[in-house]
Amino acid sequence: MARVVEVAGQSYEFPDDAPDEAVMAFVNKHAPKPATMLDVVKAIPSNVMNSMAKGTEGALSMMGDVGLVGRNPALVLLSQAGKRLEKPSVDAAEAAAKADTPQNMSTAQEIVLSGGSSVLSAIPDLLLGAGTAKAAQAAGASVKAALTAGANAGLTTMAAREGAGEYQAQLDAGRTSAQAIIPAGVQAAAEFLPEKYGATKLI
Repeated sequence: MARVVEVAGQSYEFPDDAPDEAVMAFVNKHAPKPATMLDVVKAIPSNVMNSMAKGTEGALSMMGDVGLVGRNPALVLLSQAGKRLEKPSVDAAEAAAKADTPQNMSTAQEIVLSGGSSVLSAIPDLLLGAGTAKAAQAAGASVKAALTAGANAGLTTMAAREGAGEYQAQLDAGRTSAQAIIPAGVQAAAEFLPEKYGATKLI
């Protein structure tokens, strides 16, 4: 009867009379090693770049689909040209993220990777929001109105990017543009509304 040893979600079969020392030596040599927290932190930048590249690709895909529906050849051609130019960057970002993302992450490590990537990817949105708020105040808006304008600008770009990325992910999964737009809208709303509510409360 075979002896089954499971490590990190993978099963290994050994003869029933295999010595424990031999089994452990094989497992230690061939079984995938658990991810370290340092590996997870190192993977954050490439995951952010991949997310941003997917967002750009998704925005270009949306532009082309809008052009098809609206019978606007210029938008379709612009979308196709943009995607051709963007493809090397998208492929490189995806390959880098895949290579850098450690295997066998724990739930806590997956949360760190997701949360760290979200925080880092939001920096451009925060800078945009700060710039918008500063410009609004310089134009004579009240502090509250300026902060509200800044929050709206930053959250809008963040939600648009995440929605476009989800749209592209749905297309990559084989769904049509009509099918992809619904989860993309849900994703954008999930990014925008909770943080909009929270920002409004703070302001």
